[in-house]
Amino acid sequence: MRRIAPLILGALAVFGPIAGASGQAQAPNRIPAPAPAPARTAASGPAPSRSATDDPAVQRAAAPHPASAPAQGSPAAPIPSRPAPAPGQAPAPLAGQQAPAADAGGNTHNAELDTILAQWEQTSGRIETLYAAFEQVDELAVVGEKKTYQGKAYLRRPNLVVLQLEKQVESEGQDSKFVFDRRILANGDEVIEFDGPLRQINIYPLPKDAQQRALEEGPLPFLFRMNVRDFKNRYRASLMPSTQEGTHRIAIYPLHPVDRDAFSVAVLILDARTLQPRSIHTLAPNGKDKQNYYIKELRANVELKPELFAWGADQARKAQQDGWRIIRNPEPQAEPASPPHPPPPGAQPQELTPIPRR
Repeated sequence: MRRIAPLILGALAVFGPIAGASGQAQAPNRIPAPAPAPARTAASGPAPSRSATDDPAVQRAAAPHPASAPAQGSPAAPIPSRPAPAPGQAPAPLAGQQAPAADAGGNTHNAELDTILAQWEQTSGRIETLYAAFEQVDELAVVGEKKTYQGKAYLRRPNLVVLQLEKQVESEGQDSKFVFDRRILANGDEVIEFDGPLRQINIYPLPKDAQQRALEEGPLPFLFRMNVRDFKNRYRASLMPSTQEGTHRIAIYPLHPVDRDAFSVAVLILDARTLQPRSIHTLAPNGKDKQNYYIKELRANVELKPELFAWGADQARKAQQDGWRIIRNPEPQAEPASPPHPPPPGAQPQELTPIPRR
């Protein structure tokens, strides 16, 4: 279950948290724009030529205040080493930085950021269903690999999720193509993972006392009913200088172990007018691996058929007839997540460079 959780949570973070929709369920449509928050402009100099979705911000993620980011056009410094924060505490400021006044969650009082979060809360509460198409690019720095996926996600309030991924494969002398990799279904009672390469279905049951807690872990609560107060209690948010006119860049730092197990920082690139996400970039707890999600299509309050989320004896029997092996995992024991260990003295993660877009 822990192995696939970052995949679920990371993808969910892309789609819904900042999307808006009309108050009533309707025919499939693109998400209408809320009242815009003022767009942040570039800190200095001309706008960079690269797309705003190519975000190098995660390589500066350990510095939670915008003032610590280098000016545009200058090389980004590696992440300095510092102790990991204790559960519920915000990351400590870097050497030489003076921490501004902050609330209990470590969030500094920024009127512009507060306006964006208020619009996020207002619009996300109107979403009943959500469809998203995206591209996922994983940079696995530890093993020196890059993997590319095409994905689709379907979400229905309050706790139904389907995520499907196709992986790009290349054969010598042939054009690359996308083939089925995995499908993940979460129905509130269990998580069902279809592993394409293994032709295997892994079922992860959720004990009764963990069902609600599972829905509260990661960004899932903010898909439909984001609450600013709860958000600030769990994450430290920082509005960073924009790399392109008409966008917002928000860095999100998890404060609690359960969230830090999934990622160390996430950088959201938002359209300043619609507040729709253009991309999200997450840095793994190891400080090296990076996941990038590029949103291709996002629609709210679409019609989703109930059978899309169905799983039971009939579906299991049909899958076995089609050659799938079903593995039911034992019910997990509730264990408190442990905080990440601080890096050894002097250790610094390697720099993460933006992925060139095709």
